[in-house]
Amino acid sequence: MVGCLVLLISVGFLLPSHVLIQRSLVIDATPQQIQPWIDDMRRWEEWMPWGKDVDPTVVHTFANSKTMEWQGEKMGEGSIVLTQVDPKTGVLYTASFNHGEMNSSGSLTYEPVPERTRVIWSDSMRLGNNPVRRYLGLLIDSMLGRDFEKGLAKLKWVVENR
Repeated sequence: MVGCLVLLISVGFLLPSHVLIQRSLVIDATPQQIQPWIDDMRRWEEWMPWGKDVDPTVVHTFANSKTMEWQGEKMGEGSIVLTQVDPKTGVLYTASFNHGEMNSSGSLTYEPVPERTRVIWSDSMRLGNNPVRRYLGLLIDSMLGRDFEKGLAKLKWVVENR
């Protein structure tokens, strides 16, 4: 029993210490038509996948148009800060979860396709030396990837229909 535990912990240290989640979707719009929906955190509530449907207790607050904080029973506490905004290329952000227990860096960027725009949502996080986090890292892409797909689909609908 102890040998299995030692083996599991040892393997955990050999797992990747970094995870990258990336999804994309083509939207029938120009970057200029998409940008207003992603460069103001207050508008993220209309398309992001982490709202009241996921956690009915979540409350989003905004220090300004570039900073969103949240608190909820399921979602815990966290924040997203837009660190760079460019109407031609998209946005960069940093996210912090549960008082800095976990941090990530991400982006929503544009890639031109004929008469449309591919929006690429990427996020990366360092898992550190914690073997449990490294095991969870194996699941993060599938879990958050689904959320990114759902958020991009909502963004597409909002941009194309409003």
